[in-house]
Formats: sequence, structure tokens, C-alpha cells
Amino acid sequence: MTEIEVIVYRRPNMFKVEQSIYGRTDLNELEKLFTVEGYKSTKELNLYYPERFLNILEQRALADRIRKAGYSKATIITHSVYIVQSVPMVLTVQDEDIQEGKGIFKLSNDSVGCH
Repeated sequence: MTEIEVIVYRRPNMFKVEQSIYGRTDLNELEKLFTVEGYKSTKELNLYYPERFLNILEQRALADRIRKAGYSKATIITHSVYIVQSVPMVLTVQDEDIQEGKGIFKLSNDSVGCH
């Protein structure tokens, strides 16, 4: 059975995520999971905010697709509630306090989840 580790960041800055060198890691594998019928792989899978490329139904189906493909291990870094709901247990929660001042409310944390 595939071990799926989910690392959750509560409010990442998605502009910085998009610029990260990790942003496209295993993107080809993610695409194959949803375009190649019966796709199989025994390698490790690392997905960095896959919700950027998936609709809600695909996010909910991601864990099942990963298990059916037979990956040896999968690590998903996400902030998608749909992905989190699809795994039996979130193994790691990474979150840092965001200090909100009197200024404009910041919608994301620049230093969290951007490696």
C-alpha cells in the first residue's frame, strides 16, 4: 500500500509558490494520473500544491489515484481542504503564527510553504 504523507500549510503565499523551483515537481506524473487510464508507477511522487492544476473532483480523487497507481510513497504539500479530506490522516501540519497588525489584512504568509 502506498504511504501518503500530507503536509499542510494554512495560508501560503501562492505568488511565491508559483515562483518556487519546486513548483513543477512531478507535474508530468500528476498529469498522467488523470489522463492515462490505468497508469502505474512504483517511484516516489512529490507534489507541491497540486490543487493549482486540479479541479475540485480531481482534488478529491487524488489520493485514490495515487494508491491505484502503486507509487512507493507520495508526499503532498497542500492547502487544499479537498485533498486533506481525502486522506485518512494528515501526518504533518506545518503552520506558523501570522502576526496581523493594524494595517491592511494580509491574505497569505510570505514565509510559509515557499521553501
